[in-house]
Amino acid sequence: MVDGSDPRVRALSVDEYLVKLREQVDALKVWSNTPDIRFSSKTRERVLLYFINRAVQIGEAAFYIPKLRTPLALFARTLCEDLFLLFWASQSEAKALEFEKRATSASLTVLRKNLEQNRARIRHRETGEDVTQQFLPEIKDLISESPQIRTLAFESGLGKVYDILYRFNSLDVHGNTFGLPLDEDKNSIPVIVSAIVAFLRAMLFIVKGEAATAEDILQVLNIRSVEEDQM
Repeated sequence: MVDGSDPRVRALSVDEYLVKLREQVDALKVWSNTPDIRFSSKTRERVLLYFINRAVQIGEAAFYIPKLRTPLALFARTLCEDLFLLFWASQSEAKALEFEKRATSASLTVLRKNLEQNRARIRHRETGEDVTQQFLPEIKDLISESPQIRTLAFESGLGKVYDILYRFNSLDVHGNTFGLPLDEDKNSIPVIVSAIVAFLRAMLFIVKGEAATAEDILQVLNIRSVEEDQM
């Protein structure tokens, strides 16, 4: 990705970035089809495969809509968030298990909210009796507080990625680009596509590497580390 940190890096055209996008997607597909990964019983490998399959789908979609800036920005932001979670969960089996609980808790939170607002009910399969109130305490017990994405990013050493890339692309996600010249700026599209390529490359680096560090990820994204900024 080009962020101006290295003047020797040449900005590519959209078509050139699309070639790189295709290369990264194909490489992710190869990794995801590795038998040791596809059939692994370890939570860590299953979590990594989950995120890589998401990345493949997003990469494929981005490849076919290279002229649509807003969807590309949404994809970039999603991949950035997935990168934070993937990097964090990849660090150990324990963290992968914690992510699994995080995902389960998120689903149960949605269910709990709808049950509490009487928008959904739990009924006994045989009698049809409403047993919502009986199960609500059990559902609540399974819900736990999870660290926010910002916390995970900064604790993992990727706070700069959060501030520079995640925050910027969040403007599109939340519909806060009104009044900004982004939609009319065709020059922003190569930048967003380059970010998508960089995120895919970083995710592939994580799953293929032995022990990726935050410095490794920053280097793959062509972002200066905090230490370099202070020099």
